[in-house]
Amino acid sequence: MGLAADFDSNAERLARALEFSRREAGRVKDEQERSRHTEAIAQFSRYVDLLREATLPSEALYSFKLEFGDGRWNLAEKELEASPHVGDSVEFESGRRWRVRGSQVVQSGPARNRPREFFVCIPA
Repeated sequence: MGLAADFDSNAERLARALEFSRREAGRVKDEQERSRHTEAIAQFSRYVDLLREATLPSEALYSFKLEFGDGRWNLAEKELEASPHVGDSVEFESGRRWRVRGSQVVQSGPARNRPREFFVCIPA
């Protein structure tokens, strides 16, 4: 089970427990204690929302080297939810599809800068 699935599972368990606590809060006779209980439930509800947000897919910006059949090439960037793999097909704004055939790591600038990975693509 992945980390996102763990967060989602925890969020769902907490949400069920909070629902039970909400029902039970109505049975508390002392107004001050019921108020504290209700506030605690609200705080935990916000935490459940954060756990659920952690499971939402997030996109990252990837760099691509597009190699044309005649030897020319171009660079492009695209936001994707997951890192591309060899054989994956990627579509850019032009509507043209490209197939990932590998990756290339390039040192960018001075040695203290971290290298950049480019996914090398050919027309699909």
